[in-house]
Amino acid sequence: MGRWTRWLLVGGTLFLLTVGSVACRRTDSLPWREDFSSPESGWDRYDDDYGGADYRDGQYVVWVWEEHTTVWGNANRDFDDLDLEVTAWADAQGEAEVVEYGVLCRYQDADHFYYLGVSNDGVAFIRVVDGEDDFLHSLGPEAVQLSPAIRRGNEPNRLRVVCDGDRLALYVNGSLVVEGRDDRFRHGDIGLAAGSFAEVDAIVRFDDLEGRRP
Repeated sequence: MGRWTRWLLVGGTLFLLTVGSVACRRTDSLPWREDFSSPESGWDRYDDDYGGADYRDGQYVVWVWEEHTTVWGNANRDFDDLDLEVTAWADAQGEAEVVEYGVLCRYQDADHFYYLGVSNDGVAFIRVVDGEDDFLHSLGPEAVQLSPAIRRGNEPNRLRVVCDGDRLALYVNGSLVVEGRDDRFRHGDIGLAAGSFAEVDAIVRFDDLEGRRP
């Protein structure tokens, strides 16, 4: 399992994040539905000092034990154009913490992928190349933008990520919150991620995933 570090701008503050990676197996059949009822469906299952990911109670759960850390689990599949939806929510959240969660798209390895996520502070839309953050142009110089579409706290959010040719878009609860164009990566794995940006554990649950052609 690989591991890397990066800086992410959240609410005007830079945080150091540490994330892990796993290998990918090639599968690209669509449409695709995942209710996480079977641990045999191929998603990563692991637990380490930083956090982990596993099937629990008919959901896919990603947890973070280390502050300013993001971890994820991969589907171990390979897609080109994909329109994916998943419901996600923080399992427990204190008043002062910042929990982020989202989807990794066209994941090549731990140093090359797109990340689209939400937090109480807004939305993040990041391209990672050679392990370095490269914020997509539609966001300008900042990593996050506020959006009234995001349900905050422990409320569930329906995330929709569209990777269609060079168009990349994030919808939250049916509303388009950010989009951009980039052709660096044209296919790859997906992942479900959770991050904690405070001195507190974070547990995020994912359910009812649907993938289809754009």
